[in-house]
Parts: sequence; C-alpha cells; structure tokens
Amino acid sequence: MGLDLNKTAIQIEKMTSQIKDHHLAWQKRFTRAITVLKDADSNLIEEKRIRSKGLEEAWLVPSVNHMINDRFKPSKLPKNYSVLAVDGSHIDVDRHKPAKCYLINIGQVELTYGSQPHASLTSTPMLYANQEDLVIRKVGANMREQVIEGTVLGFKRTVEELKALAQMIGESPLDMPTLGLVDGSLIMLGLIGQGYPDFVREDILNQGYLKALDEIKFISSKMPLSLASYISLPRSTELINGLRLSECSFNTANCNIHCITKLPGDRPCDSIMDLLDRDILYEWLNVGERSTIFKSTSKIVTNYYGPHHIYFFYINVGSEIGRVEVPEWIANNEALLKLTHSIIFDQCKKGQGYPVALMEAHEQAVVTGSDRLRFQELVDLSLSKMQLPRYESAKNQSKRVRWM
Repeated sequence: MGLDLNKTAIQIEKMTSQIKDHHLAWQKRFTRAITVLKDADSNLIEEKRIRSKGLEEAWLVPSVNHMINDRFKPSKLPKNYSVLAVDGSHIDVDRHKPAKCYLINIGQVELTYGSQPHASLTSTPMLYANQEDLVIRKVGANMREQVIEGTVLGFKRTVEELKALAQMIGESPLDMPTLGLVDGSLIMLGLIGQGYPDFVREDILNQGYLKALDEIKFISSKMPLSLASYISLPRSTELINGLRLSECSFNTANCNIHCITKLPGDRPCDSIMDLLDRDILYEWLNVGERSTIFKSTSKIVTNYYGPHHIYFFYINVGSEIGRVEVPEWIANNEALLKLTHSIIFDQCKKGQGYPVALMEAHEQAVVTGSDRLRFQELVDLSLSKMQLPRYESAKNQSKRVRWM
C-alpha cells in the first residue's frame, strides 16, 4: 500500500499550526534582538566573554575589537583586478570493487576585469591509487594508518583546492589587485571532536592546509592579494551568542552554575534564542554593506592556525546574507579588507546573489552521476585489458537485481 495522503494531510495541518505559533514567538525574539544589537556595548561584551572562561564549551562567542553594530559600505572597485576561484568534487573509494582508488576534480577559474578582460575556466582531475596515496601513515615504532575515504577524503580535497589556488596565485601578475576565493569555511571544524589522531591532523592541517596558507601569505606580501572564503546562507549564531552576553544578568556567563535548573524560556538570554546571525543582519545591513569584523574563537583556530587565525564578517548581497572568512593578515590590512568587501559584493551582483567566479568553478569541478558511472566503466575496461580480475560485492549486485 502506498502513502495514505488523508492521514498525512491531518499531520501536515497540525505541523503548519505549530509553525505559525513558533513564528509568532520567533518574531518577538527577533524584534528584541534588533534592539539589543542597536544598543550593544562591544567593550562590555568582550570583557564579559573574557571573564566567562570555558564559555566556548557551551556556545561560541567571537572576539570583537570594534563596534559590534558597525556597518561599512563597499569601496570603489579598482580599474583593473582579477578574481581567482577554486572548487572541488570527488569520487570516493568504492570498497565493493577490486581497484582501490579515488579521484579529486578541481575546478579553476580566473576572471580578469578592466582594460584587458580575460577569462580562463579549467578543471584538473587527479586519480589517487598508489598505496601511499590511500592512507595517512604515522611512521616509527608505533606505526599507524588512517584510510583516506569518506570525511577524511573531504579534508584532503579541501587541501588540494587550496593548493591549486596557491599555484594559480603564484602565476598571477604581481601588479594586479587580486582576490582568491574558495567556497565554504576556512575553519576545518571537522578535525576536532571526531576522534582523529594527532598524526591525521598534522598531515591534513599543518603539512597541507596551513602550508598552502603560508605560501599565499608570502605572495600577498609582494602584491595586492587578498584571500577569502564565501559561505552562502550561513547558519552560524556567533553574533547572536555575543548579544546573549548582553542579555545575561550574571557577572559571568556560566550556564552550568547559574541556569542549570532553569527551563528553556526562563533563562535571561532566552529572549533572543533560536535566531541565526543572518536573521537580524538582513534587517540591520543595507544592500552592499558589511558588518564589523569578528575574530573566531573556535578551538581548532586558536590552537593550531597561528598567524592564519580566522576572522569573519557578514555581507548583505541583496538576496541573502553571506559570511566571508579571511585570515588574520587580511583582517589587519584595511586596504585588502576593503578590496575583499568590494569585489565579493560585485561578484555576487554578477552572479545573481552568489560570487560568479565560485559559481563557474563549481561548474568546472562537478562530477555528475553519469561521470561516476563512466569512470567506473573505464576502470573496469582497463582491468580487463590488463587481464586482471573484475568483481563486485554481492551486496552491490543485489542493489541492481529485483528478486521478488
């Protein structure tokens, strides 16, 4: 028997009624949050954040050294400038097949604007099949290995994207103002809280990602170069968490001491709970404006990123609020920060709400379902030519065979 839509319709009506009630309560918290943002004292929030040791264990609050409610208009674009963007996709290891391998496809885009406009759109597929490519290995007396697949492969792809961008930047004209763009966050949050051993973090972060950032930073010292990541429709709540400190009636914010016995809704900061940063900033920022810049207090950034500590700001691109992350050496350079702001806003205008260079990089990088099938066919064909065994697991075969 199929879906009983009569029974489902009753449940849908109940759901929409609950959504309506929730929205009315949300609207009240939203109005309060706008008031709190308008009246916020950045110095008091920062002092309270510092006093409240261990606060990041409960909720992440960024460091703010400027007015938390500041708004900045975009600067005038340079006459000539370039945008370099990368994005990636991958085909994971298929444990049901005899050939253990994975593929990373990097899309690379160069868009030059001004007196000599130019566009270059390419993709670079990289196949990894050697044993040393399939694992991260800790050498020594207690040798250990981490298989590169699933989430770990996602980390490796992120590293390869940044390496590709560093190479593109290294081949750019030294006199051209340039913005390097990546999609998503510069903060590799997945490396914490997942139980990955130190040697995996060392390989992915220290020997891979941060080395690429070192290279880009070095080039930035010789040319007007900025680096940023763009997050579309961010779900972050760090600004809201900062404003919650304003609403907290205690000298230090310690939920486990002051509010452990309080029910949701009874805590002082519940007046602005269940809101996203983008909710209030879409009301607060005019189109084209960016927020003040915040310093991330994420543990992985604080403990491992060193000179590349990550800062971020929000920008109203018209259709949404985007989150832009930059390393410390960009955040502390007013000229490069202004360059980042103005180019990203212009890119979003050109891309109908999303940076056009990243959009094109994604199109170059994407691996479709038919690409994946063709890739496996090519692997099987190559095995046959070499007279090597071809097989797949019974489980994989069963997915294509109807037996009832």
